Amino acid sequence: MLVEGHYRKHLARLRTRLVEARFNVIRMFERIGVEVFAEPLDGMYLWARFPQIHDSLALAERVARNGLLLAPGTMFHPQLEPSSWMRFNVALCDDPRVQRSLERISTETDAG
Repeated sequence: MLVEGHYRKHLARLRTRLVEARFNVIRMFERIGVEVFAEPLDGMYLWARFPQIHDSLALAERVARNGLLLAPGTMFHPQLEPSSWMRFNVALCDDPRVQRSLERISTETDAG
């Protein structure tokens, strides 16, 4: 596998898929009104927030009851300070089912 370059080709395909997923998720976030902190050039994660949500932990706890696990920014603060930001896995967010859930969250938070 290593000698014949299969692993290198496999990694190249994975990187390509990850780039495509990141692009799709960023465009979807823009469409539904989710603010992206910065558009990364690589990596598996995006930092973003629903502008009308001030405590991402409360949102994460609410949607977890429906089977969607989100990573609230609070979990990445040493003192667990409240944060509106969340970390999103782009590969998971590229799934249409997850996108529908995120669209629903955006609509619900817009409504109040």
